[in-house]
Amino acid sequence: YAHVRAFGIAGNSRAMSPQDMDAVLPDIFRMLHSHKPKIVHYKVCSTFDASPAIGSIGRAIDIGQQVFQNRLVPLAVGSPPLGRYCIFGNLFARSGLSSQPFRLDRHPTMQCHPVTPMTEADLRVHLSRQTSRPIELIDMLTLDSGAEAVYSKLQQIRTSGAVVLFDTLTEETLEMVGRGICD
Repeated sequence: YAHVRAFGIAGNSRAMSPQDMDAVLPDIFRMLHSHKPKIVHYKVCSTFDASPAIGSIGRAIDIGQQVFQNRLVPLAVGSPPLGRYCIFGNLFARSGLSSQPFRLDRHPTMQCHPVTPMTEADLRVHLSRQTSRPIELIDMLTLDSGAEAVYSKLQQIRTSGAVVLFDTLTEETLEMVGRGICD
């Protein structure tokens, strides 16, 4: 399949305990790694729907890092076209496309989600409950300063395996984040 540029694997890790993730994800990640991909994208819900006990994004990062051993683990959460925004590390979401964005811990449905209620909108704090990795931030001020500022900030991060959260406010922001991840 030399003509194939991308492929996906459907899974249910969003509903798994960390122990179940430990049993399933390493083999999947090793199989992906065997294809020598430039990018592996582990899709998370745009409302960061996860907890330390169910669907732990932090645990998925830890397992993936054991296999891929990247210098940095980029994390882009949010989808401006869907009304999901990350600004200064805090996640906001609309409740329907016509509503104003709510900070996720004050969102009408996400704050009372039956399985993974969102009690903290700062994704660095929320994710730190799921992994012990350091979590850095490339914020809007850095993104607005351009590609050189983003690359400079990435080079300043010294801890191997650190998670790097990118703000995502606009579609242009997503383009800058994508370029930073690809480069």
